[in-house]
Amino acid sequence: MVRTLILVLTLAWAVLPLPARAGEPPSEPQLRVETGMHTATIKRIDMDATGRLLLTVSEDKTARLWSLPDGRLIRVFRPPIGPSDEGKLYAGALSPDGSAVAVGGWINHGLSNDHSVYLLDAATGTVMRRLSGLPNVVNHLAFSPDGRRLAAGVGGANGIRVWDVASGREVLTDSDYGGGVYGLTFAADGRLATASFDGHIRLYSRDGTLLRKVKALGGERPFGIAFSPDGTRLAVGYVDVKRVSVWSASDLSLLYSPDTAGGNENSLACVEWSADGRFLFAGGMWAKNGKWFIRRWTDGGRGAATDLAVPIDRTIMDLKPWGRDGVLFGAAGPAFGTLDVRGKPALSRLAAVSDMRDKLASFMVDRDGRRVRFGLKYGSEDPVLFDLTARTLEPSGATPSDLVPPRITGLPVAGWEDTTAPKLGETALPLQPYETSRSLAISPTTDGFLLGTEWFLHLFGKAGTQLWGQPTPGVTWGVNVSGDGRLAVAAYDDGTIRWHRMTDGKELLALFVHATDRRWVAWTPSGYYMASAGGEDLIGWHVNNGKDAAADFFGAGRFRDTFNRPDVVERILATLDEGEALRQADQAANRRRQDDDIRRKLPAVVEILSPAPGSGFSGQTVEVRYRVRSPSGLPVTRVRVLVDGQAPAEAARALGRIPGEGNVYSFSAPLPARDVTLGLVAETEHGAGEVASLPLKWTGRATVDPTKPKLYALLVGVSNYARAEDRLNYAAKDAEDLRRALEKQQGGLYREVVVKVLPDAVKNDVLDGLEWLERQVTARDVGLLFLSGHGLNDQQGEYWFIPQDGDRDRLRRTSVNQAEIKGALKRLAGKTLLFLDTCHAGTVAGSLLKGTTDVSGFVNELASAENGVVVYASSTGRELSIENSAWRNGAFTKALVEALGDGKADGNRDGVVTLAELDVYLSEKVKDLTGGRQHPVMVKAGAIRDYPIGTAGR
Repeated sequence: MVRTLILVLTLAWAVLPLPARAGEPPSEPQLRVETGMHTATIKRIDMDATGRLLLTVSEDKTARLWSLPDGRLIRVFRPPIGPSDEGKLYAGALSPDGSAVAVGGWINHGLSNDHSVYLLDAATGTVMRRLSGLPNVVNHLAFSPDGRRLAAGVGGANGIRVWDVASGREVLTDSDYGGGVYGLTFAADGRLATASFDGHIRLYSRDGTLLRKVKALGGERPFGIAFSPDGTRLAVGYVDVKRVSVWSASDLSLLYSPDTAGGNENSLACVEWSADGRFLFAGGMWAKNGKWFIRRWTDGGRGAATDLAVPIDRTIMDLKPWGRDGVLFGAAGPAFGTLDVRGKPALSRLAAVSDMRDKLASFMVDRDGRRVRFGLKYGSEDPVLFDLTARTLEPSGATPSDLVPPRITGLPVAGWEDTTAPKLGETALPLQPYETSRSLAISPTTDGFLLGTEWFLHLFGKAGTQLWGQPTPGVTWGVNVSGDGRLAVAAYDDGTIRWHRMTDGKELLALFVHATDRRWVAWTPSGYYMASAGGEDLIGWHVNNGKDAAADFFGAGRFRDTFNRPDVVERILATLDEGEALRQADQAANRRRQDDDIRRKLPAVVEILSPAPGSGFSGQTVEVRYRVRSPSGLPVTRVRVLVDGQAPAEAARALGRIPGEGNVYSFSAPLPARDVTLGLVAETEHGAGEVASLPLKWTGRATVDPTKPKLYALLVGVSNYARAEDRLNYAAKDAEDLRRALEKQQGGLYREVVVKVLPDAVKNDVLDGLEWLERQVTARDVGLLFLSGHGLNDQQGEYWFIPQDGDRDRLRRTSVNQAEIKGALKRLAGKTLLFLDTCHAGTVAGSLLKGTTDVSGFVNELASAENGVVVYASSTGRELSIENSAWRNGAFTKALVEALGDGKADGNRDGVVTLAELDVYLSEKVKDLTGGRQHPVMVKAGAIRDYPIGTAGR
């Protein structure tokens, strides 16, 4: 395991191909997974001097700024990236005043001797300066305590560089090193110390003079190094031995070595002192009885050792002091968090990616590859079943009989599990140096086998000849072959399952599942996707803006009209060709081929220039300066304002064509007297861009608004369809029962509840009702729409609500289109809720049910950040909503009536029901009522806070 860690640190980047276009990052948009959290190992962490801001940098090619102590994401930094390792970040530093971010890693744009460090504005994410000309990757970065200097530890035998931050001038170069520099630390007085894989520790004066250089004792690979707060001692950790040493910071004499007895035989590579110097901490690959720890010593390392448990089972990569006596950690997984002086977690942000380790016998696939079963956690823990045809992801306690694990017998493959020397019989398989084999699957006909490794997915023939090898997005922890032998299916360390064509290894399809909330998205190489409700923006497009500017990122939902194509995704495994799947899907839907070059449709971008994130305000308005760019060159039609993700207003209209660098504008934003998140979003003819968010803190006097809001609700339930076979039993009754439940809320949160019920409504009734709702709701009110009945997706995938007079063959004239519903809800001035219960089956397969209904695309559109609608859907994928005579309701409405009318969703018993509490209650109750056949979902934009929507026990 020690060897594995060293290889990750020093060699993993040495064998993969470089970008093809030397000197410039690729201009083609690149698909990336985006969860709101890192998706790969967090290599480094750093804090500002006040301890209110945290920087994390990751191999996922992003850096992220978080607020402390709440761990809220403030900003994502995206330097330009390329294929393979290009753009991976290994180093990062936050200036003491929190104004600047420095990041580095593998950033050379194809020029082997021209790696770069980027200096970015922490408030806007823009590039302030690129420091170039470095001869190798950057392993570590550190600002001096006064913020005036930036030091870099360089890979290979290339030493360190130190720059003057203000000018970018290099003020110190020391290349007299025999190995990479992974440790850098500044003392309060400006001295600099380094730890290098050449086995030495070095100490420099404030002016850059080398004062001392000594051989580290007991280890050849010193990694972490940290000055004590008083500057008198240096702690050093190692990756090759289980050792920590403490040295004099004046002459580098060895003072003492803390107790490292116990634990496993792996390393304590990273070290840090508590802010008051009382404690010394060390972390790395330190485990006992299957649990992972950070070791802490009293008396600065001289005293007793205590092992503090961390809520992860991955390598601790970096440490920083937390409070006076606590510690903050960054880890593989990825994860970060804090432990207080008692060793208790105060903050914990864990991975959203599935843990794909040990996906061997538990990784199961059916004959045609359309269903796959795997664990969201280590090995087979928390198993789920993904069904491409049904568009569902469900818990899978029992394995379906037609799914099989990978075959590992039939050919004499040996040494394939966690070694660098797999063999077929006595013949060594031709892998790269240090490439570790992780997984095996022999084809059903035993004419070849898949080998998953640290860096590649290989197919070998039965004689051991490599037929193809594909670079992978991470370690290949599991492989399998579909029963028909046409598909290779692999589980990767980035949390994805990917399907490859068996003949040549070409990727056909990828699946990402959020590990905690189980949202998912599946996509083809060109970006055509299907997604669960709330899942579409788990992927997006990274667009470089040249090597001297930060990149843009656009969630997949920005291009929904072109790329939300479940019909294409469903065909990809049958056709084994994306182009053919697209052709067949277009033909079946009578759909003309659309322009899929997203560079011509890139949304407008808003950057908020001032005030800074977290600024305080005490008045009724805040002056906001912002820049608008239009990367596609399309005219900007307007800029809208969102407060806490809702209550839209306009900041500007018809800005027109904007120069490439953008124009700067300002406006006075009216804000409520409380902490808020202000959002700005710009629109072009193709729709809205990403929302630029600005958290602001209320610093005025505490006020209580004496005026309660009103609740306006439009409830539509259609049971009595024209054809007997389409009729439902309880949809109209559902609307009436919900009315009574909502009216109980009058006098609680709401001074008045106004409900309009439309039983068995025709199209015009529904449209009139939407217009009524739009007219009634003011900025201080809550608007609620409930739709129960039948819904359909047409051939183009658009959603239609079917009223009483609906006719599937004349949808445009008789039914309500998703655009009409979205338009009305988007224009509501206040908070907006939609309850959608329209995936019912009729009594038999009637005319309304000739098509299929999947509301996920419509839900995702409504819940997009620019629309600000909170959506509750009764079911997911192609699941049906279930009615039952025992309840005399649909399952969804029965649960909803109990939740709001009887207050049963008040999980914490504080007298109110919040959005999240309602989500939990509906999910559990409907699952219980239907025996797990129906799974409601709630989707909202991240900026929308978890606010109360009802009171309990009224």
